[in-house]
Amino acid sequence: MKKVLFESIIEITNQRDSDSLPRALLFSLAKIFPLKEACIYKNIATSAVVTLKQILKLTSTGNWADNNAIKFINDEIDIKNDSAIAECIEKSDFIINEDNKGTTSLLIPIYIEQKLNSILHIKANSGITKIIDDIANIIKVYINHLTILNESERDKLTGLFNRRTFDNKLNNLLLEQKNKSQQRQLKNNMSEKRAYIPGGSAWLAMIDIDFFKHVNDEYGHVAGDEVLLRLSQKMQECFRNSDLLFRFGGEEFVVVLEPISQAMVQAKLDRFRNIIENYQFPYIGKITISMGYAMITENDFPTTILDYADKALYYAKQNGRNRVYNYENLLESGELEGGIEAGSVDLF
Repeated sequence: MKKVLFESIIEITNQRDSDSLPRALLFSLAKIFPLKEACIYKNIATSAVVTLKQILKLTSTGNWADNNAIKFINDEIDIKNDSAIAECIEKSDFIINEDNKGTTSLLIPIYIEQKLNSILHIKANSGITKIIDDIANIIKVYINHLTILNESERDKLTGLFNRRTFDNKLNNLLLEQKNKSQQRQLKNNMSEKRAYIPGGSAWLAMIDIDFFKHVNDEYGHVAGDEVLLRLSQKMQECFRNSDLLFRFGGEEFVVVLEPISQAMVQAKLDRFRNIIENYQFPYIGKITISMGYAMITENDFPTTILDYADKALYYAKQNGRNRVYNYENLLESGELEGGIEAGSVDLF
């Protein structure tokens, strides 16, 4: 058992990004004890109200090294309909239940910096209660490493994801899109019903604060940092919990929106632009932002998508600022003909 525990610790601490860590946790626990099922519910809420989404599910295949043993899931959980999960959240402690078939259900809340990060749900035979202490120790290692990874992945001022994590987060999203597309295709091939037509694509939007250099020059960097902080807070309020928010450095931000229609993404970005335009920032009053966005497809490279969105953003800067433009629309209308080099002119 000691050897397996050490191997589990090595496996967990060997992960270099927070997205791969939950998977390592489930496999590590499965090696310690023969599980019937295990899953992780992640708290995706930005407010005090807990909102859980099931992100991973491990099912018994008899071979835990088999990649098919783990499934990536994106389903929100209705806490009101699950008394055990609600109790786990209320008590902030392990919840153990056993049914008449000898299956023990174990719910474990995972807190990072006193905020609920996720809930681990394990199903196994009743013997699992004998190794509760071992499981608790593995969870402590997991929490410690997750805390370190979160700190390295986040911008220190705003708390948003930093530039360093962008490629990995976007690649994971593209992989998830590809998997979903393949699953839909498989279902369509097995069904006589009409083929599934996607309701929208994922999108990448670049956001830049207009005349931000003037803010720093006239009011100082403390006021400038306050603008960046307030803007990031407004981003978290405006966009969905499932959207990815990044600070790329300076006054530049990026939003990766999960699949919606082009009309919806335009409306959402325009709404955010209006919110910022009408917000009274401390020290300086009103500011505006410019945005450019582009469609994400599963075959794109992160640098390509960034380049498209950057060209649309640059066009917004050149054409009055405080505007939102879509790369594909600009391309179709011929507005980008002539090879605009994004960032080649200082517009601040």
